[in-house]
Amino acid sequence: MTSTVSDGQVQMLLEHTTPEEVGVDPASGAMPDRIAWCANALHFLAHLPDRVTLVVTGDMDRSVRERPAVPAPTEVAARELAPGDARAVIREDGRIDVLVPAGLFVEDGRGKSAAWELVTEEGLHVHAVQRVQDRATPWRARLVRVAERVVQDYQSERALGGEREDPSLWTKVADLPETLRAWGSGLVSVMRMMAEPAPGDDVLLELERVCGYAWEDFALAAADAVSHGRGAELPAVVARDPLWERMVGGHWERFVELLAPLPAGTGRVRREQVPGVEEVATLFQEWVETVGLRCEDLPDGQVRLSVTKDDIFTWSR
Repeated sequence: MTSTVSDGQVQMLLEHTTPEEVGVDPASGAMPDRIAWCANALHFLAHLPDRVTLVVTGDMDRSVRERPAVPAPTEVAARELAPGDARAVIREDGRIDVLVPAGLFVEDGRGKSAAWELVTEEGLHVHAVQRVQDRATPWRARLVRVAERVVQDYQSERALGGEREDPSLWTKVADLPETLRAWGSGLVSVMRMMAEPAPGDDVLLELERVCGYAWEDFALAAADAVSHGRGAELPAVVARDPLWERMVGGHWERFVELLAPLPAGTGRVRREQVPGVEEVATLFQEWVETVGLRCEDLPDGQVRLSVTKDDIFTWSR
């Protein structure tokens, strides 16, 4: 029997076993702590958790045979696995299934420590594989991916923030100058990576990371502003900050304009569900150019990254 439940971004699949055998409630999908921990571990260890599935299988050999697999990238060392061990299988579409024996999750199994150890080891392997896979991701696809996450953060904060007893837990617009300084420091690190004699493929990964962190802060601040009826209004201390005009300018107003109509909610967002995601990604493309970088997807699948403003090292201090 095969059934599915989900845990956040990492999906879970039961194969050649039943929910009852491993302690999953077939009606609600509620998982025992041992399985929930493994799903959460993969969520935090994977580079792209929404492309990972935790497969709890009652027949490991059969589950492996049923999956046409592709070899791991040459940069990631292959490992010999003993029978019964967990294993990560790369699917033809690039998704990764982490197969774990169902016996680890029954009452008389080897215990939760064995499951944790195996899944953590596979999670690190998944992270390494996905980092290599992700180097070929076009810049536009990266921006859409960040936009999906930012929109989800905004909607979740709208849903949860109003219930906070402690207002200090909000990320507010007044906090954004601090975000800008951290963002500037991260961008300088990206510039230094670009200046190396042979800059590696991880430059784009780092640029996506530092921009994503900044935009997530902006999303939380936007949720606070919209929830309190302030829209894109700026406190004087923010408007006067020299970094605001240099790094943000009119992008803030457009950012709030795109997010404000979105409903509060805690579900995962996909661009086909919320048309605004594509518009947010386009805004992010323009925003990156404002801070002094240009990323262009080329016909051959490469990405051209260049510096367009040479004051980046000065204003980010």
